[in-house]
Amino acid sequence: MNKRRYERHATVAQATLFLPGVAKLAGEIRNFCEGGVLLWLAGGGPALETVSALSVREVEIRLTADAHSFQLAGLISHVSPQGVGLAFREPVSAAAAVRALHRDTAARSRAQHASGHGEAEAIRRRCEQDLQMIVRPVLDAFFADIRQPLIKAADKAPSNAAQAEFFDALTLLEQSRGDIERRFLGQIDHPEAGAPQYLDASGRVAAERGGLSLVDKVSFDDWLSLAEEQTRLEHRYESSLVTLSDRLGLAWDASVPGQRHPLGPAVLLEAFRVGLNGLDFSVPARRVIYAAFARALVPQLANLYVGLLERTSALASTIQPRAVHRASAHAPEQPAAPVVPERVAESQHEKSTPQPYTPAPAVPAKHNPGPLDAASLLMTLTAPAQGGVAPQAVQQAPAGAVSPAALQAALREIQHRKLAQQVDYLAPHVLETELSQALAASGQAGLQPNDENKQAMDVLGALLDNTLKEESLAADIKRYLQVLQIPLLEGALATPGLMHMETHPARDVLNVLDHFSLAADDRGEIKWPQLKHALDEITQRIARESAGRPDVLISARAELEKLAEPLIKARDLRLERLRETCAARQRTEDSHRAVERAIDARLGGKYVARVLPELLEAGWRRWLILAALRHGVESGEWRRAIQVVDQLQIWLDRDHPRERLPASDVHRLLDYIDEQLVYVCPDQVKQNHIIEVLADLLLGVGEAGERAEPEWVFIPVPPKSAEPEPEEDAIVRRFRVGDWFKFALTPDSWTPAQLTWMDGNPRRCVFVNRRGAKVLELTAGELSRYLQENKAVESDSLDAPLMERTTGALIQSMQDKLRYQATHDPITGLANRKEFIRRLERTQMDGAGMNAQATLGLVDIAQFRVINNLCGMEAGDRLLRETGELIGAHLGAHVPLARMGDHAFGFWLSGVDRREGQAQAESLLGVLSDFHFRWGEHNFAPGAHIGLAAFVPPGSIHTVLKQADAAFVTAKEQGHNNIHSYAEDDAALKVQAQQLDWAGRIDRLLAEDSLFVRCQLIAPVFPERDSHSHYEILLGLRDEEGRVVPPYDFVVAAERWKRMPEIDRWQVHSAFEWIRRNRAQFDAVGGFSINLSGQSLTSLSFLEFLQGELLAADWPLGKITFEVTETAAIGEFGEAVKFIRQIRRYGCKFSLDDFGSGSSSYGYLKNLHVDYLKIDGSFVKDLADSPIDYAMVKSMNEIGHSLGMKTIAEYVESEAILEKLREIGVDYSQGYHTGQPRPLAELTVS
Repeated sequence: MNKRRYERHATVAQATLFLPGVAKLAGEIRNFCEGGVLLWLAGGGPALETVSALSVREVEIRLTADAHSFQLAGLISHVSPQGVGLAFREPVSAAAAVRALHRDTAARSRAQHASGHGEAEAIRRRCEQDLQMIVRPVLDAFFADIRQPLIKAADKAPSNAAQAEFFDALTLLEQSRGDIERRFLGQIDHPEAGAPQYLDASGRVAAERGGLSLVDKVSFDDWLSLAEEQTRLEHRYESSLVTLSDRLGLAWDASVPGQRHPLGPAVLLEAFRVGLNGLDFSVPARRVIYAAFARALVPQLANLYVGLLERTSALASTIQPRAVHRASAHAPEQPAAPVVPERVAESQHEKSTPQPYTPAPAVPAKHNPGPLDAASLLMTLTAPAQGGVAPQAVQQAPAGAVSPAALQAALREIQHRKLAQQVDYLAPHVLETELSQALAASGQAGLQPNDENKQAMDVLGALLDNTLKEESLAADIKRYLQVLQIPLLEGALATPGLMHMETHPARDVLNVLDHFSLAADDRGEIKWPQLKHALDEITQRIARESAGRPDVLISARAELEKLAEPLIKARDLRLERLRETCAARQRTEDSHRAVERAIDARLGGKYVARVLPELLEAGWRRWLILAALRHGVESGEWRRAIQVVDQLQIWLDRDHPRERLPASDVHRLLDYIDEQLVYVCPDQVKQNHIIEVLADLLLGVGEAGERAEPEWVFIPVPPKSAEPEPEEDAIVRRFRVGDWFKFALTPDSWTPAQLTWMDGNPRRCVFVNRRGAKVLELTAGELSRYLQENKAVESDSLDAPLMERTTGALIQSMQDKLRYQATHDPITGLANRKEFIRRLERTQMDGAGMNAQATLGLVDIAQFRVINNLCGMEAGDRLLRETGELIGAHLGAHVPLARMGDHAFGFWLSGVDRREGQAQAESLLGVLSDFHFRWGEHNFAPGAHIGLAAFVPPGSIHTVLKQADAAFVTAKEQGHNNIHSYAEDDAALKVQAQQLDWAGRIDRLLAEDSLFVRCQLIAPVFPERDSHSHYEILLGLRDEEGRVVPPYDFVVAAERWKRMPEIDRWQVHSAFEWIRRNRAQFDAVGGFSINLSGQSLTSLSFLEFLQGELLAADWPLGKITFEVTETAAIGEFGEAVKFIRQIRRYGCKFSLDDFGSGSSSYGYLKNLHVDYLKIDGSFVKDLADSPIDYAMVKSMNEIGHSLGMKTIAEYVESEAILEKLREIGVDYSQGYHTGQPRPLAELTVS
C-alpha cells in the first residue's frame, strides 16, 4: 500500500540549487508532488556531501524551461543517493508553478512524439545530457588525484629512465590540463561516428559498423588499456546498462565484443583518450593515467545510473526487457582487438559477426625499444642472407608476397589439423612445409611471406623455441605452450609487434602459465587431475578461439591467475616456514656458541672439580642455552644461570682451603640448581646424585660436617672452530638471498635452486627449488668449491616473468652468435687478430697473468699465394683450415691461437720463457715442414716461417706484438722453414726496469704535481633532440722535465702493485676540488664522468672515502657519473652490483666502459643498473669500413636502449664514423673528432 501523503509525478526540469554561503549546484527536478520535489545533483557524491554538511535547512531553487525561469524557497527534508528532497515553504503556489512547468514539458514531449521522435527519443536525449553533466566533476576529481598514482608508479620503476616517464607524464598533464579538457568536452559534444548504435523501429541496428583495420603497437596498447578499464566498469554497472538498453532501444549487448553503450563508461573513456591526443606519454604512464581516470568515474557513474533508471522508469512497461547477458568464460565482456586484417573471403556468418572497435588515430605514445626489439634486430644482423628487415609500418604486400590475411587463414587451417590430429607442436621445418602446402591448397602456391611477416614469425618462433628450452619449465607446461604455437603466430601477424607489447594479454598468459610449474613434480608432471583438466580446457579454448580476439586471452588470463594464486601462496608459505626454521636454528646455534664461549672462558685450561663438568652434562649447559634463547645473554636470567658456574668455581677452588661456607647461601644455590634441573635433566637419579655430591662438597658430611675433597679433572682449552677461508668467504659474500643458481646434482642435468637463507659463522647457505622445498645446504667452503669446479653456476632469476627470461636468453644467444662472427675468422673458426689481442690484454690484467712471462709466436704459410693462385680460393681456404688445425693439435687446446692476417697465425705460450718458447717453435716448425697439402693432382709442401718475441712482465702486449712482427719479417727474409726470435734482450729488461721504476715513484707522483686531471667532451650525436653533454675525467702525467707523457705504463704498474684505489682517490678528490673552486663553470656543463678501477670496486676503504666525499658535496650529484669497465664489473660482479647500488643512493649515475670487450651476459648487464653504455672503441674506430663492426655496434646500441640506457661510442675520429653512428642511433660520441682531451684547468664554458 502506498503510504505517501501526496502522489508523486515524474518530470524533467533543469534546476539550480542555491545554498547559503556556498556556490550554487546544478541539477534537475526528477519528480514532484504537492509538498515538494526530488532534486538530482550533477556533482554526485561530493555535491550530496556538501548539502549534508549544511548547518541550515533553508535553500532556494531556480527552475528553468526554455527561456522561462522562476525561483522557489524550500527546506531540505532528506539527502540520499537518489538526490535531495526539498519541502516547499509555500506549497500551494510552488506546486502550481511546478505543475505548469510539467505541463509545458509534457506538451513538448508529445509534440516530439508526434513528429516521429517519440517519448523514448526525448528521454534518450535527456539521458545523454545527464551523462554530459558529470563530465566536470569527473575531470576535477581526476586532476585532483592523479599525482599520487604517478608518483607511486615512479617509485616502483626499475630504472631512472623508466621513473622519468612518470614524472614527465605528471608535468605534461599539469601543463596541458586546459587542452585536455577542451578536447574532452569537444568529443562529448560532438562524438565521432560509429560510437552509439540504436535500434530502429524494426529492431535492426540503425548505424553501420566500421570495417576492420590494423593498428600500430602503440595504438593497440592504448586501446588495450582503455578496453580493460571499460570491461571492469561495464561489468560493475552491467545490470543498469542492460536495463537502460532495453528501455531506450539501444543496440548494446554485454556479450558482444566491440560495442559501446552510449550511456556507458566507454563514451567517457573514449573522450578522455581523445583529450590526451597529441601528448607524448609512454605506454606505462598511459596505463596509470587511464586507471586513475576510471577510478574518478566510479562514484559519478553510480549516482548517474540511479538517476537514469528513475528517469526512464516510465518506459519500463512499454519495452520487453532482455535478460542480462553474463559473459561466459568463452566470451567475456571485452571488445575484440583492432587487429584482424581484412579477410580475402567471408562467409555470410562472418559478415554478421559484430566487428571490433577501432580506436581513432592518435599521436603515438613514447616508445622505448624493448628487449624483443633488440632480439629482432639481432636476428636480422646474424642472418643477413635471409633478407630480414626491422619492423616497419604496415604496408601493402608487394607482388609475389602472400598477404597477412592469407597467412592467417593458412595458419588457421594448420591449427584445425593440429587439433584434429592431437599434435601439440610442429618443428620449424615441419611448420614451414605445412604452411607452403596450406598456401598451395588455397591457390597461392609459390608465394612467400613478406619481409615484415617473415620477421614477425621468425622472432616469435625463435622466442617459443627458446621458451621450450627453458630448463626450469615443467614438461606439462611446455606442452601447453606447444598447443598455443599457431595462435601465437597468428596473433603475431595480426598485431605487428604483438610480443613486444609488455601489456599484451598473450604475454601475460604465457607468464602465468609458467606459475603452474609450481604444481609439477620432479619429472615435470602435474599430478592434480582437476588442475590439469582446467589447464587443458583453457589452453584448448585459446587455441580454438583466440585468433584476433584478445578478449579470449584476457578471460583466460583472469582464470589462470585465479588458479595460480593458491600455488604461489603455498610456495610463499613454505619459504616463510623454512626461513623461520633456519632462523630458529641459527638462534639456537648462536646460543650454543655463546654458552660454549662462556664455559670455555671459565673452565678451559684449568683443574676443576669433576662435579662441575658433570653438572653441565646433566643439563646445566642446556639450561644456559635456554636462558640465552629465551632472554638473551645480557638478561638477568642468563646472568643468574652462569653465576652458578662462577660461584661453584669460587667455592671449589683447588688453590684455596676448604673453609666452612655460609649454609644459607649454599642451600639457596642448591635449591636453584635442583629446581632448574627438573626442566632439563631427564635422568632423576643423576640429578639427585649431583645435588648430593654438591652438598657433600659444599656443606660437609657426617656429624663433623667436614667438606669432602673434590676429585679434580683438567679441562683442556678447546681448539678454535674452523673459520672459512677468506677467499671462500669473499666468494659467498657477493651473493644475496634471492639469487638463483644451477647445480649439477646429477651427471646429465642441472637443477635450478634459489638461495633463500644465509646465516653467520660458519657461513651456511640454504637453497630451495621453484616450489619452495629445500634441496641443498652448503657451507661457504662447499659452495665455493662447487663454483670453482663448475658444479654450480649463477643463473638468471626464475622469479622474473617467463617472457622476460626467455627474451633475455634469446638476446644472449643472438648476441653470442653476433659476437662470435665479429671476433672469429669465418674460414678457420679461430679468433681473429683483434680478438686475439683483446684476450691477451685481459690475460695481462688478470692477477695470475700479470706476473707471468710468455712467448708470442707468428706463423706464416710460405707457399700460400702460389697454391691459392694456382688452385683457386677454395683450395686456399682449405689450406688455411688444415694448417690451423695442425698448429692447434700440436700446441694443444690450452694455447690461444688466432688467424692474424691473410695467411698468418699467432699463438701465445703462457708461462714459457724465451728458451722454452724457441724449443716449442722449432718442434712446431718441424711438423709444418713435413706437412703436405694435396689438391687434385697437386701435392704441395707449403712450408712456414715463424717469428718469436718474449713477453717479460709487466710489458705491453702491443710492444711484444711489434717485436714478433719484426722477427716474423726477418724469418721470411731468411727463406722457407726458418725461425727468428727477437734478439734485443735489453729491450725487455728495460721495460721491466721501467715498470719497477714506476712502482717506486707512485708515492712521489701522488705527492707532487706530476699527476694532473684532463677532460674530454662526450657530445650528443643528435643535438637537436638531446642537448646534454658531459666530460670524462682522465688521468694526466708529466715526466721529470714537465712534458706530458702517456699514463699507460704508470697505470699498468699501479694495477700490478694494487695501488689503483689510491690513484682513484686522487682523481676523485682532484675533480671534486675543481668543482668547488669553479662552481659556476661546473653548473654550465652537463657533468663529469670519473673512471674507477676494479680494485676500487672491492675496496671497503675506498667506498668509505667516496661516501664521505659525496656527503660533503654541495652540488647536484646527479651530474656525477662513475665509469667502470665491463671486465672489472663482470669480474667482480657481486661487489660491483653492491658498490653501484650503494653509490646510486646518493644520486650518482654509472657508465659501463669498454662494452663489448668482455663477455658479459645480457642477464649481468640487466642487473648492473647503469645509466650509460660505452661501446668499446675497437668496434668503433673501423666502423665506417667494417660491416662486422657496424653490426656489432648496432646490436650493442639496441641492447643498451632496450634496457633503458644511453649509449656512448668511443674512438670517434672522423665525420664518416659519426655519420655511421647517426644511422645506428647511438646517443653520444667521444673521440678526437668530437673533442681532444685537455687539462681540466683549461676548461671554460661560455
